[in-house]
Amino acid sequence: MPMRARPFQLPLTSLLRKRIGPGDFVDSYAVPLADPDLTPMQLAARLTVMPGWVNGLLWLRDGLVSPLGLKTGADVPPANGDPGIGDYVSFFPLEELSPNEAILGEDDRHLDFRVSVLKTAGPHPLAAISTWVHPHNLGGRLYLAGVLPFHKLIIRRMLANVAA
Repeated sequence: MPMRARPFQLPLTSLLRKRIGPGDFVDSYAVPLADPDLTPMQLAARLTVMPGWVNGLLWLRDGLVSPLGLKTGADVPPANGDPGIGDYVSFFPLEELSPNEAILGEDDRHLDFRVSVLKTAGPHPLAAISTWVHPHNLGGRLYLAGVLPFHKLIIRRMLANVAA
């Protein structure tokens, strides 16, 4: 049985650190990595495979925010081979890539968000997902408050896809 995701301290060397400021939402969770040979990009691809209930929530979210002019799953271009900077990995564009970390996410009118997919070094590597959100306005803060009840459930499900 896979190990449950545990809170994780974002390393000082994380590419995500440079974004964190006052009022931002940040969290991190990790699990022991089942396959230590996976790269951050391979981890990102596996982490974004979602169960039906999460896809249903995303469909509902898209229906609710589309009339407000926010980005939806329909705005995501189709995948085209191995993604590079700016290409999408599932529904997130790749922004930065290092040997141990991939940063995905984008900016929108109501908030900016990034997701770090990080693989730790050592004999027992961890796979970690860290989320950073910077709300721009009341709409961004309300949106964040609305998705937070589901956030931990989704992160745990994502990490279960790579857990030892």
